[in-house]
Amino acid sequence: SRDNNWNQVCNGGMVLSAIALLEIEPDLAQTALKEARINIPIALSAGYTPDGAYAEGAGYWAYGTVYSILTAEALRTAKLPGAGITEHPGFLESGDFKALAYGNANLMFNYGDNKESKPNATAAIAWMSRENRSAMIWQRFASAYEEIDPKRSDIFLALAAFWIPEPADLEPGKQPLHYLGTGKSPIALHRTGFGDDDLFLGVKAGKASVNHGHMDAGSFVLDWRGQRWASDLGNQNYHSLEQHGIILFDRKQESRRWTVFRLNQTSHNTLTYNGRPHDVDGAAEILSSRGAPENKTVVDMSAPLDLPKGASAERKFEITDDPVTLVITDMLTGLKTGDTIDWHMMTRAKAKSTLAGYKLSQGGEEIDLMLSCHQFNGISLADADPPPSRFDEKNPGFTRIHYRAKAGTDGKIEIRAVFREAD
Repeated sequence: SRDNNWNQVCNGGMVLSAIALLEIEPDLAQTALKEARINIPIALSAGYTPDGAYAEGAGYWAYGTVYSILTAEALRTAKLPGAGITEHPGFLESGDFKALAYGNANLMFNYGDNKESKPNATAAIAWMSRENRSAMIWQRFASAYEEIDPKRSDIFLALAAFWIPEPADLEPGKQPLHYLGTGKSPIALHRTGFGDDDLFLGVKAGKASVNHGHMDAGSFVLDWRGQRWASDLGNQNYHSLEQHGIILFDRKQESRRWTVFRLNQTSHNTLTYNGRPHDVDGAAEILSSRGAPENKTVVDMSAPLDLPKGASAERKFEITDDPVTLVITDMLTGLKTGDTIDWHMMTRAKAKSTLAGYKLSQGGEEIDLMLSCHQFNGISLADADPPPSRFDEKNPGFTRIHYRAKAGTDGKIEIRAVFREAD
C-alpha cells in the first residue's frame, strides 16, 4: 500500500505469482489479486497523476513503470479483470514525459536522485511507444536499441522484442516545445526547437521531502548549441554514504542526508537564504508556465527558502527571441537588513571572467553569462573538488559559480542572470 515504486514492484510480483498459481491455489490467488487491485492505484496516483510527470524523475520512471506494465500485460493475456493501470490518469501520458525529459544535449533533466544520462533501451519505452502509437516517444529512444549498452541494460529488455512498435503503427503527433508537469515534483520544460543548436531549459519546483528528493526547488538545467551549460550533479552512490552512517531514507529536516553536498541546495542551480538549508517540506510552486510567444515560467520560492513572515521570493525564467536569450530574474522582498541570498550554478564549462560576468566555453562552443544585482555583495568561481566533506563524492570537471547579494534597508534583492550567445 506504499505510495512509491515498491508498491509497483511488490504488487506486480504478487500478481504474476497469483496468475501462475491460479489453478493450483485458486482461493489464495484470487485473494492476492483482489489486494493488488486495491493497492496498485495508490502508487499510480502518487507517481503519475495527473499528467504523467513521474514524481521520482525520469530515471526512476523505468523501474516502477515496467512492473506496472508487466502487471497490466499479465492480467490482459490471462483474460482477468485489470487493475486500472492503463486507464489511470497520467500513466500512458508518462511516456511523453520520459521522452521530453531529455534535453537538446541528449542528456536527461536529472533532478532528484537521478543520474545525468543519455537515452537507453528499456522494455518500458518499447511498450509505451507501441501502446501510445507514438512516433515521438519511439524516435527519442530508437537509436539506443541499435547499440545496446550492457552496463546500462534493462533486466526486462528481452521483452522489448515483443513490444517494439512497427513503424506503420506509429502516429507522428506533435513535438511540444513547452511542457508543464504537475503532481508531487512539478517541472516545466522549454525549447526553442529540437535541434542540437536549439535551447532547452528544464525547471524544477516541488520540495525535498518527496521520495528520492533533493533540495533542488527552483533549480534548472540549460542546454544550448549541443552542450549542457547548467548541470545537476545527480545522486551519490548509496553504499558510499551508508557506510558513513548516513540514513538516506530519513528525509526529516535535521537528517544527515542534507549534509551531503550532492543532495543539499548548495550544489544545485538555485538559491540559499542566510546560508540555511531549504525547508524540506516547503514546496516551490509553479505560479505560471507558458510556451511561445511568452516562453516564461514563474516559480514561488518563498516556502523552500523558509523566508520570514511577509517576505516573498519569485524566480522568473524567460526566453526571448532575436537574439535568443535566457533571462532568470530572482525578486525577493520583505527581507531584513543584512539578509543574504546566494545564487549558485554548477557547470562543466570553463569560465572566464568578464566585466559583466563570465564567458563559458566547452565543446568548441561559447555562451555569455551576465550577472547583475544592485545589492551585490560578492562573486566567486571555484572547482567543485574537493567537496566539503570526506564522505562526499568527487565532482571532477565541475565548477561552481557563486554570487551573493545582501538586503539593504528596503528589504529587497533582485538578481538578474542573462545567458546569451557569445559576442
